[in-house]
Amino acid sequence: MSTATTKPLSLLVTGTIGIDTVETPSARAERVLGGSAAEIAAAASRLAPVRLVGVGGGGQAAQKPTVHGG
Repeated sequence: MSTATTKPLSLLVTGTIGIDTVETPSARAERVLGGSAAEIAAAASRLAPVRLVGVGGGGQAAQKPTVHGG
């Protein structure tokens, strides 16, 4: 009987990454992480390790947001 453990496969996510401003009737948030790659990576990270490759926009020169990963 083998006692070796296997590492879970990671998911490679590709798409866009952006810094967004979101406004709803009850709140406003500026400079939040957004874009298709960021959204699917956040959702998928609950199921498997995620590796993210994305294209950022060329709009404004923005400071890097702080992203915490596990």
